[in-house]
Amino acid sequence: MIKFGEVVIRPIERSDLQLIQKWYNDDEVMYWGSGSKPDMMVSLDYLEEVWYEQIYSESATRMMIEIEDGSPIGVIGYRDFNVQERRCKLTIFIGENKYWGKGYGTDAVKAFLRFLFNRWNLNRVEVDTWHGNERALKCYEKCGFKLEGRLRKARFVDGQYNDEIILGILREEFE
Repeated sequence: MIKFGEVVIRPIERSDLQLIQKWYNDDEVMYWGSGSKPDMMVSLDYLEEVWYEQIYSESATRMMIEIEDGSPIGVIGYRDFNVQERRCKLTIFIGENKYWGKGYGTDAVKAFLRFLFNRWNLNRVEVDTWHGNERALKCYEKCGFKLEGRLRKARFVDGQYNDEIILGILREEFE
């Protein structure tokens, strides 16, 4: 369990999957989480298979974000974990929209960065989003991420191509 500010980050349990399924099937949550809306509904069977794989994967994992009262509000994790290069990509989405813009995502990112840098001795963590996701960009900047690049027209959002924004933070910048 990881605590910071107003959030607790804990392993995902099987009982969380129905809530995660609801978030994955929510157009607005997925729009802001990934820049796309679900093409089809995500089934509980599919989630069980995917989450089981990610719990035991060395290159990716996902964890639940809760607020202090124990209410789950989102998911955070990493992917593309590279042991030799000591880096990974952070992923996050807040699934409960009533908690958007209130600093919970920032607290979760800071807590997870501390975990990644200290527990896994990483040298860098990266994030990416599309240029229209201002809330995510502000969160990452508050956490110390620096703009590293822009992939022109790399994300298809709302029927048009948008730039993908790549940010990174180094261990020494976080400390």
